[in-house]
Amino acid sequence: MMIKTSSRPPPHGGAAPSKVSIGVAAHPTMTDPTTTSQLAALRGRSCPTLRAAQSGTLMSMTRIPADLGSMLPGLLGLDHVGVAVADIEAAISFYRDVLGLQVVHREDNLDQQVVEVMLASSEGGPASSQLQLLMPLAENSVVQRFLTRRGSGLHHVAYAVSDVRSASRTLRQCGVRVLYDAPRAGTRGSQINFVHPKDTGGVLLELVEPAAVDPHSG
Repeated sequence: MMIKTSSRPPPHGGAAPSKVSIGVAAHPTMTDPTTTSQLAALRGRSCPTLRAAQSGTLMSMTRIPADLGSMLPGLLGLDHVGVAVADIEAAISFYRDVLGLQVVHREDNLDQQVVEVMLASSEGGPASSQLQLLMPLAENSVVQRFLTRRGSGLHHVAYAVSDVRSASRTLRQCGVRVLYDAPRAGTRGSQINFVHPKDTGGVLLELVEPAAVDPHSG
């Protein structure tokens, strides 16, 4: 950390002034070309050392090395995008009839108090191309509160992981807030957890560990 100083000419007959602190240099960022060597040295340290003091900003995210996949165990990639809707039938009609998506799965998730509908570009399309529609089943559900505050729209982005417990534990060790102490039931028998949007630059992230066998298949 560098202290900036300022010196004034001494008054007549006076002693030379002492250095006066007028500011403290900001913490290094990933985009600061003058701190490249410092950041390279930091990359081998633990997550808590790398995290910034401010939470809820993209600045805090830049404290984590770019190769997060090597630190977050079993990160498989994007799973789906979740959209909260007040009328799920109207939403299905739009995405199916206007955009040409197909409904590939539907269920009532009583644990999350929502109706979940998964749509994809084709029956055999990859999971990462799927869209999830969420409609609340209860007035006190989380999704209903979301709709009351913000209206229909993007609710979360989901990433598939091979082990949601391990991924959640690693994120907690990095100082990232994970919402549930233990995974909960998700779509098609999956196990899920959520990462607080204040630690992700404002986006609610879902971690999804797919079930080995879809209990709703067949």
